[in-house]
Amino acid sequence: MALAVTARLDQEFSDLLDGLRSVIQRNSDVEPGPNYPPHITLAVFEADIPADHLTERLSNLCKNMASFSVANSHFGVFPGEPAYVFLAPVVTKAFLNLHEQVVGALPTKLIHQHHACGSWVPHITLASVRENPMEALGTIVCNLNEYRGKVVGLDLVHFPPIEILESFPLSPASERFPQS
Repeated sequence: MALAVTARLDQEFSDLLDGLRSVIQRNSDVEPGPNYPPHITLAVFEADIPADHLTERLSNLCKNMASFSVANSHFGVFPGEPAYVFLAPVVTKAFLNLHEQVVGALPTKLIHQHHACGSWVPHITLASVRENPMEALGTIVCNLNEYRGKVVGLDLVHFPPIEILESFPLSPASERFPQS
């Protein structure tokens, strides 16, 4: 059993990305995707650790964190068979802080090396493409500026198959300007 912590996106953003996934699936030879909304994986744990250990730490962490905006700066393909087509969010201070706090919740040796601080490449996987992944990129490039939303919570998931063990909402971001 593998565990991961994912950043959950707001519903409007998730729906937009699901629509993009559908277009890619119609126009490319893709593998079936997970039955799980678009997300950003923050950490994958290599060791078999008790979920309740993570649940307590993530619950405490989310009490003090506010939701934040996410915009995508580019897109790309992780090569291989299959190739993974993805959107890459702008890495902001809030985003790095969230990642560092999640990864810092457990000893570094338990975090998969690709999710360690300094090695993590935040991305939203859109499709696993078997052939011609470059064709899928044309769909994305047309509307790249539209793919923006908010990180609104964290999920602790077990995979495969993906099963949500616990969800942790982030505090709503304040829309007010600071008082002088």
